[in-house]
Amino acid sequence: MASSRNEVPVLLDTNFIISSLKFGISLDMIGDLLTRNHRVLVPENVKRELENLDLSGKDEKMRRIAIQLSNHYDTLDLEGPVDEGILMYSKDNGAIVATNDKELRKRLRDNGVTVIYIRNRRYYAIDGNIQNI
Repeated sequence: MASSRNEVPVLLDTNFIISSLKFGISLDMIGDLLTRNHRVLVPENVKRELENLDLSGKDEKMRRIAIQLSNHYDTLDLEGPVDEGILMYSKDNGAIVATNDKELRKRLRDNGVTVIYIRNRRYYAIDGNIQNI
């Protein structure tokens, strides 16, 4: 699903959704960081990852809530493995990626992609060029 010309796509990855829930940070806070219209998208393969995670106890409850939460956002079909798909789509479409995955974050930044991440378990922060967002 393509975004409108006036909106910057923001892709959520699996650990960002779960970590946001775990630390009690609302995904709506993403909008507080961006000065430009945006559209939050959850890649279809992120939804599959959430569905296939094998967790127990509180983590399993978070997983179920994360699935419900992800259903409130538009989905995006990406090619290949999750991280590769996110990297390629964000490079090709000027998307921002919301992730706490250190390895993915480094790869995204090395490719000039702006990243939103959780800082100090309390709030979202931006890493990258924010001139146009």
